[in-house]
Amino acid sequence: MTSHRRSLPFVSGSRPSLARQRGSVLIAAAAAMLVSVILLASADLGYLFYMKREFQKTADLAALAGAQQLERDSCSAASAAALGNANLNLQRYGLTMASSPAPVCGRWDPNPDPAKNTVQAMEPPTESYGGAGGQKYFGTPKSSVGFNAIKVVITQAAPPLLPFFSNRTISAEAIAMQEAPIASFSVGSKLATSSSETAPLCVLLRVVGANLCEDLNVVTYGGLAGVKITPSGLLKALGIPVGADLTVGELNNLLAARKVELGQLLNAIISLAHQDQLLGLNLDLINALTAKLGVDKLLVQLGSSNVANGLFALIQAPSVGSALNVEVDALGLLTAAVGVGVSQHAVTVNLGLPAAVSSAVGLKANVRASIIEPPSVGIGGLGTKAYTAQVRTYVDIASEGGLVGGLLGLLGTQLKLPIILDVVSSQGTLTGMSCTAPAAATIRVDSSIAKLCMGKVNESTLWSTADVCDTGLQDETFVRLLGINLLHGKVNPDILAEDPISTTLHVGETKTVGRNDLPLGDTVQDLVSQLLALLLAQSSAGEGAKLEAFPPDVAAQVADKYLGQYGYNPSLVAQKMIQDGISWPRPCGLLGLGSCPMPQLWRDTVTSIFASCDAGCMRTKLIDALQTTAGNGLLGGLLNAVGDLLGGLLGGSGGQSQNLLQAILNPLVGLLKPLLNEVGKLLANLLDGLVGIKIGQTDVNLMSLECDNVRLVY
Repeated sequence: MTSHRRSLPFVSGSRPSLARQRGSVLIAAAAAMLVSVILLASADLGYLFYMKREFQKTADLAALAGAQQLERDSCSAASAAALGNANLNLQRYGLTMASSPAPVCGRWDPNPDPAKNTVQAMEPPTESYGGAGGQKYFGTPKSSVGFNAIKVVITQAAPPLLPFFSNRTISAEAIAMQEAPIASFSVGSKLATSSSETAPLCVLLRVVGANLCEDLNVVTYGGLAGVKITPSGLLKALGIPVGADLTVGELNNLLAARKVELGQLLNAIISLAHQDQLLGLNLDLINALTAKLGVDKLLVQLGSSNVANGLFALIQAPSVGSALNVEVDALGLLTAAVGVGVSQHAVTVNLGLPAAVSSAVGLKANVRASIIEPPSVGIGGLGTKAYTAQVRTYVDIASEGGLVGGLLGLLGTQLKLPIILDVVSSQGTLTGMSCTAPAAATIRVDSSIAKLCMGKVNESTLWSTADVCDTGLQDETFVRLLGINLLHGKVNPDILAEDPISTTLHVGETKTVGRNDLPLGDTVQDLVSQLLALLLAQSSAGEGAKLEAFPPDVAAQVADKYLGQYGYNPSLVAQKMIQDGISWPRPCGLLGLGSCPMPQLWRDTVTSIFASCDAGCMRTKLIDALQTTAGNGLLGGLLNAVGDLLGGLLGGSGGQSQNLLQAILNPLVGLLKPLLNEVGKLLANLLDGLVGIKIGQTDVNLMSLECDNVRLVY
């Protein structure tokens, strides 16, 4: 039996050839290698970027460290600090600054043009101001200007990621600038008492007639003393956004344009100081002030402008960041805020002439006061200013009823004495700062003791910041007699301002500068002298000098006064009239040759043996005598004429007879001086007792001094 084996047919391609298998592996391997190379290159590139960033961070930190140690005339400390900081950060990579350039000190100034540079022009720089990488405003300054910046350059071969990679050199550069020191300070009027931390606040409240220190226990605000807050924190609490790219000028404009309610501002200060237990006191204080001033709300302007001062004086800082982060005393800020809020609101002060003077003289005094220039806090560098609260007081003294008994009362004399008093205007200017421990600042104080004047002032400008004594003062009638303006004009005594005084303070220190060499009594004495000179000058000329006798109705009043007071005793009445100055010469004697005083002539007439004069007759003849004019007898006239002629020939001057106004000036002059002395006491009490201000003295307080402000500029 033959077996048959069945063969299977061969199908081409059912089994890959060895050559084709080898080709597939090569392609895959090439793709894998390409991916690996790309990954390694990407890793290396990322590593280089990482090292570039690390080198840049190291350069930035080294520049900042060097800038903190920078001295105006020396680079050694700054260079050492920068090198030490860079080596410390490079050592983790096994590197040092040995292969990099040494740090370079110079001056960063974006505007080195001599015509615009506020310091001095730079000498030819070692670095290009318009070099590669953008403008670098960095160069070598004149020695008189000094260093303010340091440049750190790191040039290093970055360690390779893998051994077969070659070294690549990476370079990083940074310039850090040391900003000028910045301070915050305040100036205020010297207080009569400073035993309490809240004394300045109590003074401001007294100015508006609100004795709230006792009523509301305002002294509990004293816990805010020494607590520091920043303007940036305050603005954030008030919901006022401040952009990071804002310039100092734009910040000033922003603050000057913003007004917030005083209550909102006080609550923000309290919250930042973490003393929320005082929020209730804030509410009571605002309610009391608005009720006293008769307003719905009190607004506070945050910044200052050329028109009005606000809570912060014009900021003159090198950057917005440094200005906003400076520390300010919370109590000082709250006190200034109250001063700004109540400014321009005049109130009637409960203070008048002593009762004895008022009843005897018959005067009333209307006294009003206002803060016309509010206090402010100064923040900034050299040239920054801060202001005290300038208080204006208006005292209007006028006759009410009769004046002193006697002739002045009978003549219906009217007195009006409008007095304007400005105290104390002080301005502090930051003129120097030293960051050498202990840090200190020098502040120049320009103060005016007071401005005092008398005259008519427009009510619309009375409580403005205008200097009414120098620019808005008009003539006023001070004394009116028989319908005649006996004394009128304006008076502006010369009150010397203090010479500028500079004082140096450490942080947290308060010093008192200025003297009290010109007491208010001297000022009032000057005022009295000017008024009396004005009175005497106007009595010898003008319409008043033409009056030589009493009008009929006044003559009747004078006669009734003397006859009623001294009885119908001609000798006693004549004696009292002569003593009071109601006397002028009249012809008398045989043929009128002689002269005798008018009251004596009346007495002789009514007591003559040829006259049978009863009470009615005495009164009628006295009224007639009071209406007569002055005149010498024939013989006296001839003698006076001869005397005048001889006096003229000899270069002298003849005597002048006293007219009626000159006769009545004596009691008026006697009245004005003691009256104005009482006005002086009134003003002194107002300043020292009510307001609590010591004239001519200023308290200066340095709140903070920031010396370590550095920033990267490149």
